[in-house]
Amino acid sequence: MYIRTNQKKIFDYIYLILGTAWLLLMMAVPRAYTSIKMGLLAVLCGVSFLECLYRRTRVRTVYYAATIGFIGYFLLSLCYGILSGYKFESVDNALINYYFVTPIVSLFLGMIFEKESRWGYVDSFLIYGGTAIVVLNIGAILANFGVIPKFAIFNLMYVSSAVIKSNELSLRMSNEPALIFILPYMITMLYKAKELKKRKRFCLYLGVIAGCSYAIISGRKTLEILIAGAFLVLAARTMRKCSAQTAVKSIFAVIIGGTVLYGVMDYISKKLGIDNIFQTAINTIFYGLSSNAVGVKQRNGNMGALLNGWLDNLHTVFIGHGLNSYVETSLANKTTMWSYEVYYHALLYQCGIIGLGILVFALWSFVKPLWKRAALEYDNICFSYIVAILAFVVAGGTNPMLYYAWFWTFLWGAKIHYDNEKNKIAEFQ
Repeated sequence: MYIRTNQKKIFDYIYLILGTAWLLLMMAVPRAYTSIKMGLLAVLCGVSFLECLYRRTRVRTVYYAATIGFIGYFLLSLCYGILSGYKFESVDNALINYYFVTPIVSLFLGMIFEKESRWGYVDSFLIYGGTAIVVLNIGAILANFGVIPKFAIFNLMYVSSAVIKSNELSLRMSNEPALIFILPYMITMLYKAKELKKRKRFCLYLGVIAGCSYAIISGRKTLEILIAGAFLVLAARTMRKCSAQTAVKSIFAVIIGGTVLYGVMDYISKKLGIDNIFQTAINTIFYGLSSNAVGVKQRNGNMGALLNGWLDNLHTVFIGHGLNSYVETSLANKTTMWSYEVYYHALLYQCGIIGLGILVFALWSFVKPLWKRAALEYDNICFSYIVAILAFVVAGGTNPMLYYAWFWTFLWGAKIHYDNEKNKIAEFQ
């Protein structure tokens, strides 16, 4: 019996070591170390499959059917696009990865989180890992400007933009999609931070302050707006049912947190030679949202062309022009012509109402068990996941981020875990 228990724990150790490495690399440095990430992914999927055989895990048939149906529709759409004459070359193989490989591997990785202890690990990873990522981001930016020594660990990070002007502050890293998911989660988790262990609570506070600091200097409008939205959700929940004592504590916490944030930003602005970093950040937001911004002009042009093309014929309204299709007179990328920053408009043009409907239904089916758990049991972790997912989906409207395998892995993990938990309760009753 003792040996058998250890054999089962071997899977836990493998997932802890290799899974943590894969998640960190995928979320912290999405544009680098591709071979290592692919190798880790292959091993994790293989181990997950072997564990299912070893434990004789019963996976619901509907999961397989949904995955096959998802892949099937988009495969037919791709074939339709190719037959319609749209370009599909080796550089376009990313579509195969996004729509056919990712659904399969995310399902296998999601099976890992069926156990309660493993699903609890995700919360710890998002807090500890998220804090590590934002701290490394700030360190890499300061090192890039020679403020601090460029330690070897900063070589892991990739600075994608470094611009400091009176109306533009853009010090960005390539891992912002991960932060769009992580930071709203961490901010919402503040609602019940006192229930966390001291070390985890301290890490959460540090991560939120560092994350807000990074958001200001990054100049990423979407990230800043979503963080502000997460704080509004936190404030609404706190003030809805709070006593006078809780209100005083909350106000005191905001004052302390704001003071620390101001001190951090003042230090960074002096080191980077920025006169008024807060005013510069505000100017960046307003300029980025104005009609004069280059990015806004391009997105507006793409949206108009895609919507007009979608309404071109009755059949294109329902099935689109094909997964690899594009508007030749309005491209966002001349290499992978099907790729647009306005992802949902592009999906509507390419796959029609049916394709967009499949995506919306898939997302809702993943959020539904979290929503029920959060509503019935006031589970703050589930509520925080919902906020993070919604933030990521909203941001996906102006940046093609819904392709990431780690995002769909979290979704599958949540669904499999809570569906399995519900089935166990039903059997017990």
